[in-house]
Amino acid sequence: QLEADRKDALSRLAKQVEVAIDSRHQAAELERCRAALLFCRDRLFTAERSLSETEQVARIGSWRSSIETDELVWSPVVFEIFGVKPEAFAGSVQSFYSLVHPDDLPKALAMREQVRAGGKLDLEHRIRRPDGEVRWVRERGELIRGDVGEPLYIAGTVEDITERKLLSQDLELLFDLSLDLICVSGADGFLKRVNPAFERVLGWTREELLSRPVIEFVHPEDRNQTLAERQRILSGQRSFQFENRYETRTGEYRILSWSAVALQGDGLIYCVARDVTESRRLADEVRAAEERLVQTFQSIRDA
Repeated sequence: QLEADRKDALSRLAKQVEVAIDSRHQAAELERCRAALLFCRDRLFTAERSLSETEQVARIGSWRSSIETDELVWSPVVFEIFGVKPEAFAGSVQSFYSLVHPDDLPKALAMREQVRAGGKLDLEHRIRRPDGEVRWVRERGELIRGDVGEPLYIAGTVEDITERKLLSQDLELLFDLSLDLICVSGADGFLKRVNPAFERVLGWTREELLSRPVIEFVHPEDRNQTLAERQRILSGQRSFQFENRYETRTGEYRILSWSAVALQGDGLIYCVARDVTESRRLADEVRAAEERLVQTFQSIRDA
């Protein structure tokens, strides 16, 4: 009986030791998990702080919109762009729509439905801030899906492009009102953009100018020189006061004086030309008159 009691006691002791060892292992595992969670929390905090700092520097805000509900979450920069205080924002898609310029609201609504269907968001539109100021923003985003493809939410960014938009509008106005001919030529030898002065000076419509290789409008005697100048520009050199003759819609030729430059990387040539036909004609007339005057003086002196 004594031997049986000893075996039973040893068995219970062994189980207690096993439980104690398991407890220590579990405690160690819990400590490792706790350390890992703290590490992840610190990394997440650092990443969020870095993202916030990046947004502040780049002036690009981020947002997230729920698919199932009307919830909308903005980063601090978005509040600054929209001129809204966080405590005054309802945090809903409808509250965002209330800030979209009425004329741009239909395309904003259509774009959201397109993204919900799986498309990409890339939209420039106006907003009307609470103080009445109108700003331009560019929104980009996409639908985020879960592991099995289920739609979770829409994530995106917003950037204030007001200054860029106003500058672009100013440039477009100058482009349209310029008395000089302004154009953009592609690497394929076709014009990509022309301003209204082209139609006024040459008589060709915009569609006609863009549909034919530009060299076809150049006087045959000037084509080799023009092609050589084009290659010089594409090699990185600027062109200044290069002259050639361009055919008009009536079959006449106008003398154009060009300044042009190519920006490396896009294969485009940016050009400005001035019609110098009349000034060249006047110069020729003055030169002819001077020659006649010299001949007259020479005749008088010989007589």
